[in-house]
Amino acid sequence: MRLPKLVRLLPHLWKKYRYAIEVSHESWFTEVCSVLMEHQICLAWGQLDVIRTPPEITTDFFYSASLAMEAYTKRTLQDPEGQGQKNGKMA
Repeated sequence: MRLPKLVRLLPHLWKKYRYAIEVSHESWFTEVCSVLMEHQICLAWGQLDVIRTPPEITTDFFYSASLAMEAYTKRTLQDPEGQGQKNGKMA
């Protein structure tokens, strides 16, 4: 198993909260789904251009994370709050 740190962490999470974990590398999907299901943790479904989360349900709730990379420009990544803008242009 390649997930020993995750496996050791999960039993220590507070039971009064619900958790979702987003996996960002395809090599984890095979092992992580069964581990998350065992601990009642949601596999967050993320949709990126480079990776597609398999449609696995690991708990009784669903979480979807969508990041449209093309919507981000260099300007919004450098100045997400628009603090450097004057009249709609970067200061």
